[in-house]
Amino acid sequence: MKTTFLSRSLGVARKDWLAERRAQSGLASTGLFALVTLAVLSFSVGPFGAGAELQAALLWIILLFSGLSGLSRVYIREVDSRTAPHLKLLAGPLETLIGKTLFNLWLLVLVELMVVPLFLVLMAPKVRDFPVLLATLALADIGLVSVSTLLAAVVAQARTRGALFSGLAIPVLIPLLLAAIGGTKAAFGVTPDARTHLVMLASLDAVLVGVSVFLIEPVWNE
Repeated sequence: MKTTFLSRSLGVARKDWLAERRAQSGLASTGLFALVTLAVLSFSVGPFGAGAELQAALLWIILLFSGLSGLSRVYIREVDSRTAPHLKLLAGPLETLIGKTLFNLWLLVLVELMVVPLFLVLMAPKVRDFPVLLATLALADIGLVSVSTLLAAVVAQARTRGALFSGLAIPVLIPLLLAAIGGTKAAFGVTPDARTHLVMLASLDAVLVGVSVFLIEPVWNE
C-alpha cells in the first residue's frame, strides 16, 4: 500500500505519542510546571488580588512558559536516541515537521485542559465571552506550537539547548503573546474589541506557519 504525505505525517505524530506514553516526560514536565506556577500564583495573588487585565496576562505567562518547558523535546528526543537518521529515511522534513507539530499541539491542548479550568476556578476571572476565549486559545496554540517545533529542530544539535531555545523563542513569540493577552482581555470584558486581536492572531499564525514550512528543510537536513 502506497504511503501518502498525510499518512507519513500522522505516522510521525503517532510515533511521538507512543514514545510520550512510555516516557511521559513532555506531558509530565509541561503539566507539572503549569500546575506549580498556577498554585504559586493563586496563593500569592489570589482571585481578589488581581484585576482582569493582570489575570489575562498571568494566564498566558503560565501557558507560554509551560509550553516552552516541554515542546522542545520532539526533535531533541530524536537526536539523543540517535533515531534522527532513521526518521529522515522514513519521512521528509515537511512531513516530520507536520507530524511533530500535531503532536505538540495535542500535548499543549492536554495541558490547557488541566490548567485553564483550574485557572478559572482559583483566580476566578469573570469570563464574559467563552467563544472568544476558546478562539484565542486555539489561534494562539497554532502559533505557539509552530514556533516551538521549528526552533526545537534548530536547537536539537546544540549543547545548551534549553537556554538557546528560550532565548530564540521568547522574542519571536512576544507579538503572539500580546495578541493572545488582548483576546483574553476581551473575553474577560476588559476591552470590547475582540475582532482586532483575533485577526492579529490569525495573521501571525499564517506568517509563523509559512516561515516554519519554508525553513524546515535546510534546518532538518543540516
